[in-house]
Amino acid sequence: MTASIAGSAFHRLKQVDIDERSKYSNIVRLNYNKDGNQPTIVYPNPTKGVINILVGDLSVIGKEAIISDMNGRVLKKVIITAANQHIDLSTYPNGLYLIRLSNDEVLKVVKQQ
Repeated sequence: MTASIAGSAFHRLKQVDIDERSKYSNIVRLNYNKDGNQPTIVYPNPTKGVINILVGDLSVIGKEAIISDMNGRVLKKVIITAANQHIDLSTYPNGLYLIRLSNDEVLKVVKQQ
């Protein structure tokens, strides 16, 4: 049985410099969905080539994801086969790309050298 998570969590980072000075980031609130689905994460972003898609909604596994450029041209169709899917964008020019999952979630990724 899977427990669903609902609610919010608050986070902040502490950065410590070489000279031992430290600074805190702004506090960020993260909301968790009641149905247990988390947002899908794409990393590294920006990328030089290979990206990882960490699927939040497991219903997209086994279904098609569409990669397009900012002009809406479909560049590639990929079947999501795992909860952590790898996709190689190294053959595409630098720019912003959109990845549409079967649940209509749209991921934005920047390709740069």
